[in-house]
Parts: sequence; C-alpha cells; structure tokens
Amino acid sequence: METSDDKSLFGLFASQWDFNANLRMRPTQILYQGTLYSLLGLHPLGYHIANLLVFTGVVVLLYWTLKESGIARPYALSVALIFAVLPSYSTDRFWMAAFGYSLTLALFLLSLYADLRAIRSGPSRLLPWKLASLAALLLAGLGYEVILPFALLSPILVWIRASRIVPGGLKGRLSTLGAVAYIGSQYLVVVGVVVFKAATATGGPDPNYLFHLARLVFGAAATNFGTYLVAFSHTTWWGLRNAIPGTLIVSALIGVVVFVYLSMRSLGFASHERKLWVRLAGFGVIAFALGYGLAFLTGRIGFSSTGILNRAAIGAAMGLAAVVVGLIGAVSSWGKRPSTRRHLYAGGIALYCSASTLVVGVLGAYWVAAWPPQERVLEEIRAAMPELPSGSTVLLHGTCPYIGPAIVFESHWDLAGALQVRYRDPTLEADVTGRMMATSVYGPETSAFHRFGPRLMLFDTRTSSVIRLRDGSTLSAYLAKHPAPDCGGTPGQGALMLPMDRLYRAVLDRVARF
Repeated sequence: METSDDKSLFGLFASQWDFNANLRMRPTQILYQGTLYSLLGLHPLGYHIANLLVFTGVVVLLYWTLKESGIARPYALSVALIFAVLPSYSTDRFWMAAFGYSLTLALFLLSLYADLRAIRSGPSRLLPWKLASLAALLLAGLGYEVILPFALLSPILVWIRASRIVPGGLKGRLSTLGAVAYIGSQYLVVVGVVVFKAATATGGPDPNYLFHLARLVFGAAATNFGTYLVAFSHTTWWGLRNAIPGTLIVSALIGVVVFVYLSMRSLGFASHERKLWVRLAGFGVIAFALGYGLAFLTGRIGFSSTGILNRAAIGAAMGLAAVVVGLIGAVSSWGKRPSTRRHLYAGGIALYCSASTLVVGVLGAYWVAAWPPQERVLEEIRAAMPELPSGSTVLLHGTCPYIGPAIVFESHWDLAGALQVRYRDPTLEADVTGRMMATSVYGPETSAFHRFGPRLMLFDTRTSSVIRLRDGSTLSAYLAKHPAPDCGGTPGQGALMLPMDRLYRAVLDRVARF
C-alpha cells in the first residue's frame, strides 16, 4: 500500500488484491487493512488502538450472544472474561497481519446476536435484525475462514433457542415457509461465501491425510488445553519469572476486581448445578472443535502456544474459555455452603484471569523488544547501501530471526516489505540466511527462489559488510568464514519457551524422520 501509485481506498484494495493471492479470498481483510492504512499510514499506535477497540467489541458481543442464547448472566460474563484474557491466541493482539481475525470474529458474533435478537423482536424489528445478521455474516465470511464452521451450525442454535422462548418455535412465529426462509437465507450466504473462497483459495488438503489428522488433534490439544489448562501452573510460573513489575501489578489488580465483583453477585449455586457445569464444558469442547473445523479440509494449519501460528486459535478460544469456566464451576460446586461455592467460583475465575493477563503481558513484551532490532537492521542496511538498483535482492545475515515468539526478520516477505517501504521501491526482494537459495518457510506456497548475479547481495549485520553474490562459490566461502549465529527458533513458533511447544515440536520431528 505504501508503494501504491493510487492511494484511494479503491487503489489500496486493488494493490493488495494484486500483491498476494492468499488475500483474494478475504476481501473483508483487504478492505479493513486499506481503511486503516488510509487513516493511519505507517504509524503503529493507531493500528493497535483500532484493534483494541475491535477486540473489545468481540468480548462484549460474546457476552451478549451467550446471554441471548439463554446462558445465565454471571456464567456468560465469566466465559467472556476468560476469553478476553486467554493467551492462546495472543498473536491477534500484537501482529497487524492478524488483526483481521478479531474483526472477523466480531462480525460473526454480531450476526449471531442479531439473529437471536430477531426471533424475540416484534414484527417491525424482526426484518431489520435479520438483514443486519445476514450483512454481518457476509462480511465475516469474506474475512478469515475460521468462523465458517460456526456459521454452519449457528442456525441450529437459533432454531433451538426459538423453540424455548417462542410458542411453536420459528414455525409458530413465522409459519413453515417463513421459518425455511429465515434459516435458509443464512445457509445461502454461507454457501455463497464457500463457493467464492473455493474459487479464490490457494493450497489444499494435506496429501498425507491421516498424519494431518493426527497432527491437528495433537497440536490443537497440546498448545491449547496442554499449555493453558493442564500445564497452566507451569505457564503461570514462567510468566512470573519473566514479567516486569507493571505487568505484575496490572494482573493482580484484574484478579482482585474479578474476585470482588463475582463474590458480590448472587450466583445462586446449588448442588444440582454440577450438571450445568458439565453441559457448559461439553458445549466448550464442541465450540473448540468448531474453531479448528476448517483445518480438517486444508493442510495450511500450524500450532503454537505463543508464536504467530496461534492466531488461528481465536475461534477455538471461545470453547476453551467455556471449558475453563465449566471446570472451575464443577470444582466449586463441591463446597458445602452457597457462600463457600460462590467464593470458590469467584476465586477460581479471578486467579485464571490474573494468570492469563500476566502471560499475555509477558508475550507482549517480546513484541515490544523485537521492534528496536528491526529498526536498527533497516538503518544499517540503508547506511551501507544508500541506493539499491531496482530488482535487487538483499540477504540478511548475522541477525537472529526471533526474540521469544516475536519476529525480527524471518523470511523473504517481511524483510522485503520493510525494504520496499524504506527505499520506496516495490521491485526489491529480500530474505534471511538459513532459508536460501530456495526458501520455503511455511510450505511450498510461500516459497521463494533467488538467482545469483550482480543484484543479489548479502548484508552481514555483525560487520556491516555488503557482499555481492555473483555465484555460489562466493556465498559458500563467506558462510564458511562467517556462519550464521545459533539462534534457534522455528517458523510460526519462534523460540520454543514452554514445554507443550517443545513436546509438539519433538513429536513432529520424530515422525518426520520416519
């Protein structure tokens, strides 16, 4: 967008459409990014404020939707609170390329909420609510695909809810034909979105489908339920050891506020409500599976507790939040007195919110720390090469690609984009040593190939040297004398800091050897 000749919103849309085939199946994301750029340019703070506002909308809409679905207010609030602070999709808070996930989920929740509101509205308001639902669903569907499995099953939820609050259900309210049109319009939008995405999508199912299924189930469970439920005490301890004082204070304050508020609410705990907690946890498991539902059809899925691959877990996180609340409620239900049960429940929710806030704060600090090295590398390249001929390729050497889960420069697209902005030349290319001469960071569809010649240059940040790579012998000789630093890290995951990520990586590496 920065190097686009046409800075109108239409021009920004067209430049993104032409730039990346993967974006074409997500026009809502293209429009969102173009709108933000037209308003904010290259100033990062504005993008984070916009994402914070959208994300806040996601949390509020989740709470409203759960209430509208018939879940009691305190429990709907608890699920929304846990979801709001879960670290399992942390990248959606920090990485501009993933901000579209929050917008997509907000639009879907708006669609579902409007659908649920419509069925209990008066005749004059039913149609406006339904039209708003369909419009939001269309925009959500044309964003990230993570919501499509939810969209396929949400009409069933609407049908069930209508049967409980409207005499005769939807058919009693709208007639048989009206009920068919009400539900059918939802599926018509979903089918249209699926057809569009099938026509514009890249990639496809993993050829080794059984291995893909095993990786999907194990990866999703390990990096979500493993890191943030089974091993959450270890994750919290890791956060405590790495947090700055400000993060500790904020996380503690959030825990206190949540505990005081929930303790003061008349939650009405009774022994028979253990069934409620089981149902809530079961609902969460179903929602979690839906969050990864589309991954059964494509091999383009990866897993990480902390790295950028966790951006796709935002839908599944709604299910994980419901499971956490169900488990905490089930444990608290063993208290002998209502006051004991209420305080156990409030304490459990408060502790989980506090610990999650702590972990998110620590993960965010890594992204903050990755910014100065990015700027320093770009300044050093510009100082060593004030001018770059069009069509040049710069290979970055001597810089570690990750700080924790956060990316400094990892691949041919991030460094190339940064150089194109600095030099205002869209023909420049770049890459990072260790992934050349042919690179494939996230699979064949993201591969790049660099040819030797006078416009291929290696820049070593340790010596500020520029080496022109006219042939392979020049590159081999230089790398032999100046090997890349042993940085570690894995594409999509960054540095492996938590046990479940290391376990997942070890299992994949072991399977790959066979």
